[in-house]
Amino acid sequence: MASVAMSTTCPSLQELREELNQTLARPPADAGIVPIMTDAWGGTNGSDGAASSIAFERWLVPSEAAGSSQSNVPVLIALPSTRDQQVPLVFVNHGTTRCKSDTKVVSALSRYAERGWVALSFDSRYHGERHPEFADVIDAHFENAGAGGGTKGGNEKVADGADAVGGEATGFPLTLSEQQWGDMPANVRLAPYYSALITSWRSQPSVERESPFIYDSAWDASRVLDAVLSENMHGSLIDPARIGTTGISLGGMISWFSAASDTRFSVAAPAIGVQGFQYALDENVWQARVATLSGLFDAALQDAQPNDATDGKKDLDSDLVGQVWDAVVPRIRTDFDAPSSLALIAPRPLLIVNGEIDPRNPINGVESAVNVAKTTWSTVAGVDGTEGAESWEVELMSASGVAHEVTPEMW
Repeated sequence: MASVAMSTTCPSLQELREELNQTLARPPADAGIVPIMTDAWGGTNGSDGAASSIAFERWLVPSEAAGSSQSNVPVLIALPSTRDQQVPLVFVNHGTTRCKSDTKVVSALSRYAERGWVALSFDSRYHGERHPEFADVIDAHFENAGAGGGTKGGNEKVADGADAVGGEATGFPLTLSEQQWGDMPANVRLAPYYSALITSWRSQPSVERESPFIYDSAWDASRVLDAVLSENMHGSLIDPARIGTTGISLGGMISWFSAASDTRFSVAAPAIGVQGFQYALDENVWQARVATLSGLFDAALQDAQPNDATDGKKDLDSDLVGQVWDAVVPRIRTDFDAPSSLALIAPRPLLIVNGEIDPRNPINGVESAVNVAKTTWSTVAGVDGTEGAESWEVELMSASGVAHEVTPEMW
């Protein structure tokens, strides 16, 4: 588990972070299984489409105990052309129905690498190469490496010039699995993700129960960070004091919880992801967020129907939505909701980017959460003048007239 050391001496926030890490924890991977590199290449077009000297690598990082299609994390890393000194590292997290090779993500990775930084993205749970249909391909990589066959497996890249996932021709080489993922209709892409969420909703709490919405991917982020800082990957290149995390939508949520749970992330900039879950229920503005997980909530509504038809049909309401959140993302609307968990990021810099009219992350709820978190930090750290207290650089950027999207000015 990641270090939870805090710069403040407040036991309440430290205890809350420890509880969050306990909630995120998955059955650990075998310590003897190390990350393996599956591909590497240079000369890919940069963020502006022009020829670039940055390089890319693909890795598989063990995240939890073997036996699941989600045990290993496919990672895409962009490296700067010059590597003679320690440089910042940035995590770029993708949104729902996307993957690490999404056009917008690859562009961001390239942009950071062109600045001389290291940047990476990984497939969140059940997305991209973690779709269970591709599990055998990932297993083959480890089997080949373990048998002395090198780091290459059966998942070779397609011809150079393939489209990055997202539709734009970038010259970025995809794996066959990524190409197949990109070709899937959205409902097929998401079917295993919904299935895992439904299983979580219907299961009793246990160490083995998955939380594929947010929590498990936040756990993965720390395991990827463990790996990239190790001697097996790029530990000597990364400046451990300059590690950032950003992401869009679901990726913004993963960034938020990654920074809240793991203090090695020194700065966070979640985009269109932060929200007050309980605020949305209290103000009856939960519908847009719930619609993004329709498969889960359709199943929950079906489960909630009375056995006796004469009792009338049950409708989806805030009470049922709250029950679903409690099951699939425990304590997300209480202890770990934005007003509380954002304070765990302090005093590290935090930039929250949101659309003014985003229906999934209502701006009033985001503003309220930030204000409560700032007050909490002010109280526990003594920013009002206590000697030795640390200030907190936190900013909420609200893009005028923008709904649930990220404009070039926002990201």
